[in-house]
Amino acid sequence: MARTMIGVNDPRAVKRWAGEMFTSTVPATFFGTKMMAAKEKDVNAPVHVRNDLKEQAGDTITYNIYAQLTGQPTFGDDTLEGNEASLDGYTDKITINAVKKPVDAGGTMTRKRSLDDLRGVAKNKLQDYMGRFFDESLFSTLAGSRGINPDYIRPVGVDRYIPEGEPFTPYDANHIIYGGSATSKAALAAGDIMTLDVLDKAITMAETEGGGQDGKMRLTPLQMDGENKYILLLHTWQEHALRTSAGANRWLDIQKAAAAAQGSSNPIFKSTLGDYRGCVIRKHAKAIRFGDYGAGSNVQVARAQLMGRQALVVAFGDAGDGTRATWSEKETDLDNSKLKVTAGMCYGVKRPQFNGQDINSIAIDTAVVKPY
Repeated sequence: MARTMIGVNDPRAVKRWAGEMFTSTVPATFFGTKMMAAKEKDVNAPVHVRNDLKEQAGDTITYNIYAQLTGQPTFGDDTLEGNEASLDGYTDKITINAVKKPVDAGGTMTRKRSLDDLRGVAKNKLQDYMGRFFDESLFSTLAGSRGINPDYIRPVGVDRYIPEGEPFTPYDANHIIYGGSATSKAALAAGDIMTLDVLDKAITMAETEGGGQDGKMRLTPLQMDGENKYILLLHTWQEHALRTSAGANRWLDIQKAAAAAQGSSNPIFKSTLGDYRGCVIRKHAKAIRFGDYGAGSNVQVARAQLMGRQALVVAFGDAGDGTRATWSEKETDLDNSKLKVTAGMCYGVKRPQFNGQDINSIAIDTAVVKPY
C-alpha cells in the first residue's frame, strides 16, 4: 500500500512538528509541571504565564502590580470626597527572543530510515535539549545569576540566559537571607547550612514584612483549599542538609504534612517533599550554586528560593503559523538523503521587580557540601 508522506518544509509538516515540539517540551519540564500555572494569567502559581506577544522576536510587554491600600478609613459622616486612596501601581517589562537549535538528523544509516523516523529522532533530541534550556533559563533568572553549575548549556559568566532578553538582577537587601547567623555574603561560613531555623526565619519574613506604610511589597502566598501556602525550592544538597539536620522524626512529620495535602487538584502541590509551616518543599539539582562566599571567597553555597504568587513571569511569543515554536527542515547531500532540522521557541523570562524591590520571592543562601 502506498504511504502518504508530508514532505520536507511542507507547511503542514512545519506546523505539526513545531506544535508537537512545544507541547511535548515545556509542559514536561520541571517548571512546566511543578511551578507553572495551567492556564494563562492564572496568578495562583509561582510562575506567571503571559501569551500577549504576538509579533516577532524582541517584542516587549509591560505589566503592572498594585500595592495594598494604606492610610486611614473614613468614619461616620466624614466626607468621602477628597479622601480617596490612590492606586499605587508599579510597571515592569519582559522581552522575548528566539532560541533555536539546529541538528543533523542524518547518519550512516540515513538511507535506510524513513523521513518520519528522522523527524522523530530529531524531535526527541530537540525536546530534551530545549527542555533543559528552558528550565535552566528559569532557574538562573529566578536566582539572578548563572552561578557555577557545571551542567548548564550556557557558559559561566553570562549576564542573562537568553541573549537580548532580560538581564539577571541581584536580590535587593530586603529579600535575601543567609544561613546561620550570617548577614552578608562575606560572613557566611562553611557550617551555615540549610536548617529549619533558617527556614523559620524566611517564613516569618514572608508572613510579616511589607504590605503597610513602609512601602514594601508583601510576598503574596498561593492558595490551596483556602489555606496560604509558599513554595520552597532547594538545591538537592540543601534538601539533604535540611533533612539530616531536622532529624528522622521531625522530617517524618514534615512528610506527613505534605501527604495530607496530596488531595489537592492543583499539580503545584502534588508529589512534594514536605510541608513545614505552610511552606511546600521541593528540590532540584539545577538550583543555582556559587563558590565565592565567606571571608576567603571559597565557601560553596546554594541559593534556595521561598516563593509566593508570580515569583517569575514567562512570556511566550508567536513564532509563526500560530505556534510558539519553530521547526524547519533542509535536505542536504547530493541525493538529498541527509536531513538538517532546526527547532526553537520564542519566549522571555524575568523575576519581577517593582520600584526597586523584589516581588514574591526571597533568596536563601546557605553553605553546601557534596554529601557523598
